Amino acid sequence: FTKALRNPNSPVSVEVRIRHCDGSWRYFEETITSLLADPNVNGVVLNARCITHRKKAEQELQESEERFRSVVERTTDGVFMADFETDTVLESNAALQNMLGYTLEELNGMNVYDFIVEERKSIDQNMQRLKEEKSLFIGERRYRHKDGSLLDVEVSASVVPFKYGEASCCIIRDVTERKALEEQ
Repeated sequence: FTKALRNPNSPVSVEVRIRHCDGSWRYFEETITSLLADPNVNGVVLNARCITHRKKAEQELQESEERFRSVVERTTDGVFMADFETDTVLESNAALQNMLGYTLEELNGMNVYDFIVEERKSIDQNMQRLKEEKSLFIGERRYRHKDGSLLDVEVSASVVPFKYGEASCCIIRDVTERKALEEQ
């Protein structure tokens, strides 16, 4: 109110929490405008709208993102998101970084063709199928470690929202040891 009174005709916005008569808390977005100098109004105008549902949705979204990030960061499977247009890695988890021997900075921004040991045509076909089907078990593939060695992996992918569009989210499980045991 003080700010609004000091700046006549300049709306001041604020979020407030108000206790409802049932004891619960409600959130409001308020705009306060001092129109004391206006002879037609000669008062302070307060416009308020309830934003309790929006605040609850924002909190639920933040909690969901934190749970998702926690799962991705703690899983032993490699996870990365790649841009559909540029085929570059947008984000990756520590498990994938360890699996492939790259740092976060090296891996993020790298082209998927640099570590997926498949013909480019096969990779492109899988990306196209993924766009159409939205979820896809790609199966066994080979990935190249930074030192040049090869890993046998199982890959599944899905389309996820990312910033202003969509990206592929790939889950990579290292099956090199299992394949070696099967061959023995």
